[in-house]
Amino acid sequence: MTAGLSTRRLRFVLLLAPVVALAQLPPPPPLQPLSPPPVPPGNPLTPAKVNLGKALFWDEQLSSSRTVACGTCHRAETGGSDPRSVSGLAGATAPGPDGTLGTADDITGSPGVVLTDAGGAYDEAAVFGLGVQVTTRHAPSFINAAYAPNLFWDGRARTTFLDPVSGDTVLFAGGALENQCTAPPVSSVEMAHEGRAWTDAAARIAAVQPLALAAFIPAPLQGWIGTRRYPQLFAEAFGSSDVTPARIALAIAAYERTQFSNQARIDSMIAGTATLTPRQQAGQGLFVGSGCAGCHAGSLFRMPAIVSDTSPSSNGRRPASISKRTTPKAQMSARRSTAFPRACSGDI
Repeated sequence: MTAGLSTRRLRFVLLLAPVVALAQLPPPPPLQPLSPPPVPPGNPLTPAKVNLGKALFWDEQLSSSRTVACGTCHRAETGGSDPRSVSGLAGATAPGPDGTLGTADDITGSPGVVLTDAGGAYDEAAVFGLGVQVTTRHAPSFINAAYAPNLFWDGRARTTFLDPVSGDTVLFAGGALENQCTAPPVSSVEMAHEGRAWTDAAARIAAVQPLALAAFIPAPLQGWIGTRRYPQLFAEAFGSSDVTPARIALAIAAYERTQFSNQARIDSMIAGTATLTPRQQAGQGLFVGSGCAGCHAGSLFRMPAIVSDTSPSSNGRRPASISKRTTPKAQMSARRSTAFPRACSGDI
């Protein structure tokens, strides 16, 4: 009897301990306005460079097939991520570690391209055959990406940016965005044909009319482009008309650094120009009182760096077998109902 009572008391103490510890956490510091992302000295923001990067980000001609842009997977209207990544859809499912589709470890990723050779002829992919390939990661948001010291789910896009052709150092620090930009255009799953080099992608861009395939171009961007081609735009942004892989990455990264979420109600509250609704105030109370703010801290409500588990290769992978099927509309509704919705800065 005594042993049973002691066991129950021990269980009660163990259950109570996290609650006591949580209650003893100091309150989070007052929220501060969200400052613009840091800009590396070697890639200063200029209107011309940002406009050029915006055109490149949304230009499908950057891909071998002329069907995929950076903005195909990173869509502002769905929070900057990929609305096509819906759990349970064949077009968004890739094999997990066992390499076989249709098993319990399948993952939900982002659709890419059909495998092709340099001439554009279809080739048969090992898993997807002649169908659209699916990446092994869910595309994260490009909004607020500029605050991260490292990028990609496994953090492999580091701070030092090397020229993707020569390997020379372009930026000693702060170049994670530039590094991230260099991977998809030469990936035969995401945007490229087999064996595509960055020189191929740069040559394509140098030869085409900017955003020639776009269904809509915002008037300010269209006015800036006018009748000019990419070499002329590069000349305004960089001082010469050379269209190089490094410059493409520098321009896209410059544009992405203007895409940060500083126009939500929480920002207006911090600035003293608005108040939270009763529902948002209740959410704020739960957020702080439950200890969420211990990790989701600061103006971005997140940890300052990528947090890897003991298996970094699984970061960003959502097992299809345990994911709830959500439609983009439902995802947007859930996003809007959070206590601290954030809106994107600037004209997407």
